[in-house]
Amino acid sequence: MQSFHAIGRLTRQPNLIYKGDKPRCEMVIAVEDHTRNRTEFFPIVAWHQQAINCANYLVKGQEVAIVGKWRSSNYKKDGIPMTKFEVEISEIKFQQPPKQAN
Repeated sequence: MQSFHAIGRLTRQPNLIYKGDKPRCEMVIAVEDHTRNRTEFFPIVAWHQQAINCANYLVKGQEVAIVGKWRSSNYKKDGIPMTKFEVEISEIKFQQPPKQAN
């Protein structure tokens, strides 16, 4: 079984949309990789009540801890086959609030 665990900060406000009658919240988290001295960005998605809670209570810059699994979907853009990867979260913990500017 695959599992994805990360702690990072939201790069923008969560985006709540509806797929039919199912709420879906799309977010991106930035995760610092100290061993390589760089930052990685991961698209994450929450569904149902978890999606609504994320949209209502999370803000850009807030730290979150997530557990989920990778999902892929295929589509065509201008006739060219494309693949999209995102982490579908099963757990999310709202951590520290956004950093304040000095």
